[in-house]
Amino acid sequence: MLTNNKIYLTSNDCVTFDQYYRYTVDAPIYEVKKKKGVNITCFLNSEKFATSIQIEHAVLMQLIGSELHCQSSIDKDLKCGVFKGIFEPNKINSIICDIIQGFLLCQSCDTPEVVLYLKKNKLRHKCKACGVKSYIKTELEPTRMYEIIKNKL
Repeated sequence: MLTNNKIYLTSNDCVTFDQYYRYTVDAPIYEVKKKKGVNITCFLNSEKFATSIQIEHAVLMQLIGSELHCQSSIDKDLKCGVFKGIFEPNKINSIICDIIQGFLLCQSCDTPEVVLYLKKNKLRHKCKACGVKSYIKTELEPTRMYEIIKNKL
């Protein structure tokens, strides 16, 4: 899903060769810094990225931090999301792609036009593009990501 400094919001790899595909966002930008003697990985464009994929900035940082097994926060001085420790960009990008594919794409039409909501204590999608309502894939249900998103709704 990551090609030419863009993340393509789809699970269809063939779309990554389509320069006119409309559901793309600028790729994340990372930088390792030291703050108070501790190494941190800064997600420099995290707020803009979260807005682009239509997820709350704090929730995105919490989801990634949970999968990296580290503390994550939004640093007011640096004006970006940070992870305590040094992490490879490919690892973070892989987690972001998992979040997009698992929670932010319609399971029917593969567009990122979904609204998440709870029904009977289960996460559901409603697609604004095709109108399909569906439960989030059951294999995601026991994961920490699922619980974080469910608790934010």
